[in-house]
Parts: sequence; structure tokens; C-alpha cells
Amino acid sequence: MEPEKQAPVSSVSEAPPEEEEVKKRAEGRAKVPERFRDSLKRFFFSPTGMLKILRMGFTIGALTCFIISEANDSYIAITVLEVCVVIFFIITYMLTLQHLLIYLDWPLLDLINSIISAVFLVVVAILTVQEKDRRHLFYVGGRQ
Repeated sequence: MEPEKQAPVSSVSEAPPEEEEVKKRAEGRAKVPERFRDSLKRFFFSPTGMLKILRMGFTIGALTCFIISEANDSYIAITVLEVCVVIFFIITYMLTLQHLLIYLDWPLLDLINSIISAVFLVVVAILTVQEKDRRHLFYVGGRQ
């Protein structure tokens, strides 16, 4: 009986996926502006940038209202958390890190963040309305 000859194992089949990953990363890095000022201008005048800044304004407005009305600390904490998350996304987009971190799906992450934020703020609004029904005079101008 003859021993079977085995074909040498080559790494050629593994090379194309690695090369594709390298090309994908290179294409992502090519989208990063050379100057920091260009990335700022590109972000602030893009629809994503305008929406993020508008969202930041509304969130800070909600935070201000909660602080002025001396709302429950958990409402303020949720709103502060939302402000921190929005700042993270603004900095990420300003520095164009989304092109360098290609393993994350940024539009999907943005969508999930928006949905979670909306759910948190709707829950806070419902709880605030329920609290308003319990302490009506406090919101009309009465003292506790």
C-alpha cells in the first residue's frame, strides 16, 4: 500500500480577506481630512452635525428645566448621562474617528443610541407628569 500524498497547505486562500481588510482600512483613513480644521467644518455643516448639535441643545434645555424645578435626582442623572453620550458622539464625529474605527457600524450605533435616549426621556416625562398630579400645588407655585 502506498501512502497518500498530501497537497501542501498554502496560505493563499487566507490572503485575500486580509488584503481586503487592509484596503478597507486604507480607504477609511483616506476619508480623514489632513487638517483638523477641515474635519470640524465638515462635521458642523453636515446634516449629522447639525442634528447632533440641535439634540445637544434640547438635552441641555431639558437638564436646565429639571435643575430649576428641583426635580428628582434620578431624572437629572439620566439627562446628564444623555448629555455625556451626545458629547461622545460629537467628539467622535468631529475628530472623524468613525473612519478609523471601522469595526463599529456607526449609523446603527447612532440609531440605537437615539432609540434608547428617546425611551429614557419618555419614561422621565411620564414620571414627571405623574409626580405633577400628586403634588399639583408645588408646580403651580405652592411651597413644599
